Amino acid sequence: ILALLIGISAIVFLVSLLYSAFVYVPFVPTPLSVVRKMVDAAEITDGERIYDLGCGDGRLLVEAAKRKSIIARGFEINPFVYFLGKLRVLMSHQKVRIDKKNFEKESLHDADVIFCYLFPHVMQKLSVKFQNELQKGTRIVSYCFPLTSRVPKKIFPTRSDKPNNFLIYVYEV
Repeated sequence: ILALLIGISAIVFLVSLLYSAFVYVPFVPTPLSVVRKMVDAAEITDGERIYDLGCGDGRLLVEAAKRKSIIARGFEINPFVYFLGKLRVLMSHQKVRIDKKNFEKESLHDADVIFCYLFPHVMQKLSVKFQNELQKGTRIVSYCFPLTSRVPKKIFPTRSDKPNNFLIYVYEV
């Protein structure tokens, strides 16, 4: 019976990953070295409200919360990845909230910083949402995929062997 439950769980997990990969973006964990650079690039200060859209296992929010006293919230739609994120937050003892919600349906009007590692078609949709909801001064930090409708304030390379790829883009509304 245990083997059957493990097998069923594995199948459900794979179907869930494939579904989210085709509908949204697959779960691809951001390397911790890049996470640290993204948090640095955001220039977060105490008291700011931070959102991570498609937060995966929550590593970016945990890293930011370790450094500053912030309000950290992530959105993850994949149930298994959401569970991984909740587990990481629990083990980190940081004040981080992860919601199993679609960030496209959530208001981002009060964000100070937004983190993204999302495919171009999702970034395109977000561009309109950002235009409608974000306040002046909100910073958007995106890994790999730029907001084509905006000019980045700064661009940071993450790999010396590929200085024009795997970039961090920082925007300010």
